[in-house]
Amino acid sequence: MIRKIFSLLLKLLILVLASALCFVGGFMLISLWSKSMEGEKVIYKVVDSAEALAENGIKLYAESNMKGRERTREELRADQSKIVTVTAGNAFASGVIISDLGYVVTTYTMAQRYEEMLVFLPETWGYSGSGLKADLIAYDSGRDLALMKVKKQFRYDRMPVTNSNGVTSGQNVAFFGSPNLLSSGVYYGEIASIDVVDGQTLFFVDAKLPPGSEGGALTNMYGEMIGLYTGMDEATGLCRVIAANDVKNFLDHKLTQDALKDYMDMQGQQY
Repeated sequence: MIRKIFSLLLKLLILVLASALCFVGGFMLISLWSKSMEGEKVIYKVVDSAEALAENGIKLYAESNMKGRERTREELRADQSKIVTVTAGNAFASGVIISDLGYVVTTYTMAQRYEEMLVFLPETWGYSGSGLKADLIAYDSGRDLALMKVKKQFRYDRMPVTNSNGVTSGQNVAFFGSPNLLSSGVYYGEIASIDVVDGQTLFFVDAKLPPGSEGGALTNMYGEMIGLYTGMDEATGLCRVIAANDVKNFLDHKLTQDALKDYMDMQGQQY
């Protein structure tokens, strides 16, 4: 009888010890997971941000270093995730994600409406019927450029930007646009001519684009952004594109940088 009671107590003790070990182990795992998540947040906050906004120098875009062969049309379609639809009231246009923090460049023609702007992500993420709220940070009416920030924090897929000085007439190019809330698309053409108007380099491209493509990206066949589409040129019937270097000049301009820093201060961000 005593032996049975001792055996029962021993089993009970083993069960209690096993339960305690499981509890401690589970607590440690949760603690480690929590710390790793905190670490990930810190990494996202400080590092994963278009190279931490260029080490706090705040360059919004990431220069491309793509090399090798040109990409196939099938491969280029994967870049549609870097294009969004921008809406203001009943108007809509396209926009290009240029930073993994959710900064979007589009046309001033859209941004000047000053209505509540929404950003709809590409169909690869799915349309829920309601877009993400976005803030207008800076614009240049003369160049028809505007900078927006999607409010929702997420790790966005950004479009790499390259030096547009090497673009030549006759070059094959691709257009990325999101002309409606149903789908984004890739369209192809070639550079018909290059002109400089009021100090701004413009590419005129022979391509057919649907309405709402304004604000989309023009890329080379490596998938690097070389310009931003602003609309059809009435005189020639060609697509008018602002060269990527002029887009970068707008983003790096002191007025844009000051507006961006003010915005970050209001949001309580570190950079």
